[in-house]
Amino acid sequence: MILAIAVTRDLKTELWLQGKRAMGKTCTMIGALWLLVTLTPIVDWGATLLSGDWKDASGEVLVVLSGSTMGHGVLGDSSDWRAVYAVQVWREGSFKKILLTGRSAAIPMKNYLLAHGVEEDVILVEDEATTTRENAS
Repeated sequence: MILAIAVTRDLKTELWLQGKRAMGKTCTMIGALWLLVTLTPIVDWGATLLSGDWKDASGEVLVVLSGSTMGHGVLGDSSDWRAVYAVQVWREGSFKKILLTGRSAAIPMKNYLLAHGVEEDVILVEDEATTTRENAS
């Protein structure tokens, strides 16, 4: 009887130690992965590999989907940056027309483009769509 209790305790102790070792290895691997991702350019390499060849934008019509607004005709961050990019691309002469889409931000984006020198006859506005799917159709 005493021998059986001793064997059971040894088995429990051994299983506990195995679990502890496995947890230690798991934590070590997670830590090593965290260091690899944060301290090396591996994420940039992976993104570059997955993105493929990048061509400069050009064509007849630049379609700019609106993003956020802060209300009362004020652009939110995403719409503001999209408008900045649209002005830059238009100044490069890559597009003949700019189509701004989206119900709440298309008109404020148009005002931004006009204020930054884009000619009014270049800008097309679609402000009826409420979703990206509607914009595409």
